[in-house]
Amino acid sequence: MYGFPGVSALGPGGVPLGSPAARNSYAPEKRITLQPGDTAHVVLQITDVANFPRSDCRPKTADALQVYAPGDYSAKTVPFSLRACSKTGPVFLEVSTSIAGTGIPGYSTGD
Repeated sequence: MYGFPGVSALGPGGVPLGSPAARNSYAPEKRITLQPGDTAHVVLQITDVANFPRSDCRPKTADALQVYAPGDYSAKTVPFSLRACSKTGPVFLEVSTSIAGTGIPGYSTGD
């Protein structure tokens, strides 16, 4: 596996909300090979949409995230409630590159 996953917020009925997650390059991209039982993770940053003007964002409640593994074309839907922009433009989601191992929020470095 190499690179960034795709992540988007979904509203009721699976309707995409706003822009997909932007790529956050704080950790360098590295190829990771997973054996049975191995894990990988990413860091997903969610910005409070109240930081954006309401007219630019049109806040709504998302009830799931749609996640594509790097290089994959089939997505998994993960139930997760969050406030999201329904209008494209404002970046309220940022995702890191894939990192080998189990993640610990605030401590994942990719080393």
